[in-house]
Amino acid sequence: MIKYSDKSKCCGCSACVQKCPKHCISLISDSEGFSYPIIDIDNCVDCGICEKVCPEINMSEEKKPLSVFAAINADTTVRQASSSGGVFTSLAKQILAMGGIVFGAKFTEEWQVKIDYTENEEGLSLFRGSKYVQALVGDSYIKCELYLKQGRKVLFSATPCIISGLNQFLNKKYDNLLTIDVACHGAPSPGVWQEYLKCTIKDACMKVDGISTELSFLNAMSLIKDVKFREKTLGWHKFRIVFNIAVPTGDGNRSFEQSFIHDENPYFKAFNNGVILRPSCYECKIKNACRSNSDLTLADFWGIECVDSTFDDNKGTSLVLVNSEKGYQAFKNANLITEKSSYSIAIQYNSGLRTGSYKHPNRKSFFNRYNKNVPVIPLLVKAMKPTLTMRMVRICKAIIIRSRKLLCRDYCLLL
Repeated sequence: MIKYSDKSKCCGCSACVQKCPKHCISLISDSEGFSYPIIDIDNCVDCGICEKVCPEINMSEEKKPLSVFAAINADTTVRQASSSGGVFTSLAKQILAMGGIVFGAKFTEEWQVKIDYTENEEGLSLFRGSKYVQALVGDSYIKCELYLKQGRKVLFSATPCIISGLNQFLNKKYDNLLTIDVACHGAPSPGVWQEYLKCTIKDACMKVDGISTELSFLNAMSLIKDVKFREKTLGWHKFRIVFNIAVPTGDGNRSFEQSFIHDENPYFKAFNNGVILRPSCYECKIKNACRSNSDLTLADFWGIECVDSTFDDNKGTSLVLVNSEKGYQAFKNANLITEKSSYSIAIQYNSGLRTGSYKHPNRKSFFNRYNKNVPVIPLLVKAMKPTLTMRMVRICKAIIIRSRKLLCRDYCLLL
């Protein structure tokens, strides 16, 4: 049976839960808001299947992509609504045109994130855009296998660990399956996200009506009409995080939009700086060596302005790693504008493709205070304050840089 004494050894893909023939494994949330498998010992027959499908136990071989491209969707409307270049939508439309199924990440009614599927183009809009919350996989592997066995084409898009879990679950190559993993900075806590949304709703009510809401959790979540993590009104480089909330007032609901430049939002800053990520993210070996065995890897092509200025119009450019011949054929047939690049350039500007997530020194202290009846936003803000060690390192670096500049100046004067 699946056993782990270190939580960093479980990525939460749920392959073990879905594959268990006795249905005796459940996912239970811990004090940090992450879900982990718990086994009903009384019903377990110790068949070992859960261990055989675990991507953390059965790590694939390290590999590099076959080829690398910069790409943008030829449809500017789709591109504007996407996080980067809109490549996913073009690939998904191919599958749907052949009567296939597309799996991706979307928000639930409670504004958590789950893996779901669609059979039509209208459903693709829910899968577009980054969602910086760990996704609930549910029974999507089981559904995917069912459609594959029916002979239908399937596109499955998710983070590297979820794609790796799917491949371990299937334990078989399917010609009618196209897998896409998205470059992952790490999986933030669904529990922290839930608490952050509650605080955001209360803030909106205070600003509109001057009073805080005492609605139940489910009612409060229904006030949120839209969340965009990568809204590009100000451009791709300066993307915004936008919340659209319908605040209840005496004469009905009033729409309220709260927006942040990404690096000014406390939740995003805590995510981006490694405060609220799953323990396994800090030691992830699946994404670091392209071990998910996906057909394609999609990412933002950060640094494109240094590589090819013709692709840098600040509307979003995708980085595409082609990992298989099947992936290349799908990519080649998509409605995309492309330019060939290289893996060395890709990792030069996108370090997340090869390195684990940074673990912030304040992570432990944040979670020690989390869930202690303290509003989460002040905790996130406090967690992002640099420690004494971090401040000393910053000062030392500044002194070294200044000293080098002075030495260079004096040397130039001597000449």
